[in-house]
Amino acid sequence: IAQAREGVRAASEALRLLRGAGADDKELADALLTLLQSEADLQDAIADQAEELRDATANLREARAHGDPIVAAKASIDRAQSKLRSAETVAERKNALAKMIQAQDQLDQSLADLAVARIGFKIALTEDPVKQATLKVRQTDIKVRNAKGRQATVKARTRRREAIRQRRDTINDERIKDLQFEHSIDLITDQQLLAGLERILKTGRLSKETRRRVRQEIHQLKNETDDFGDLELAVGNIKLPTIYDIRRAIGGGLDQQPTTVYNDNSTNTMHATISGGDSDRILTLIGDTFDRSTRNSRRSAGRIPRR
Repeated sequence: IAQAREGVRAASEALRLLRGAGADDKELADALLTLLQSEADLQDAIADQAEELRDATANLREARAHGDPIVAAKASIDRAQSKLRSAETVAERKNALAKMIQAQDQLDQSLADLAVARIGFKIALTEDPVKQATLKVRQTDIKVRNAKGRQATVKARTRRREAIRQRRDTINDERIKDLQFEHSIDLITDQQLLAGLERILKTGRLSKETRRRVRQEIHQLKNETDDFGDLELAVGNIKLPTIYDIRRAIGGGLDQQPTTVYNDNSTNTMHATISGGDSDRILTLIGDTFDRSTRNSRRSAGRIPRR
């Protein structure tokens, strides 16, 4: 710039001297042309230095970002815009415009990668499989929106469909696991578990493998239920034991051998007056009768087990 300014000053001084010396028109025209060229050189030097300053500023921003792709993309955009403003030919304008488009694509991709990374951090913070699957779908949505070109767009949409299918399967698996867990801790009955599985089978969009697994479990539950279908639990068919049965059971059981022995050590005294007949025979009959009567009354009370 200093040299260009010196050239402008020298050309101006030469033109002034020629005018004072009465030079002809040709000499004055040449001096004026030299002055104009010197001024154009000065403008070019100023523009070149301004572009170098902008490039240096962009490089400094990029260096301070320590490799941040977003900052680097913004710096590339600034350089491309500077070249586009200073372009003089059509080729220079096209090249500057192409660099600016590339820098803008780089910025968009960097912003999309940042959004995906933030969602990945959220996935790491949760242990809920359903939330994780939902966040993965959001990641694929971002990739679809920022896909460039047909091939990249098709791949991004394919991954999105796979993520949606995975989220659906995860939701159904968690519903099935919740039912099984509640059944295992007796919060729901077999019939409630069966109804829940049938509801999932009818209303849920299941994968082929999940549908097979649910149908197999439903089949097993129905078979287990049918095994107990003939068991009669009506209250009218249950015969309660009587007091007599309870006492007999305590004494040694209804039809079992006695486990305890009852020792009747009581003594009975009876006075009888016999007039005529065989006194010994009469006393024997009286003794047998009295003994049977006493034991029968004790057995009826449940105090003597049946032999």
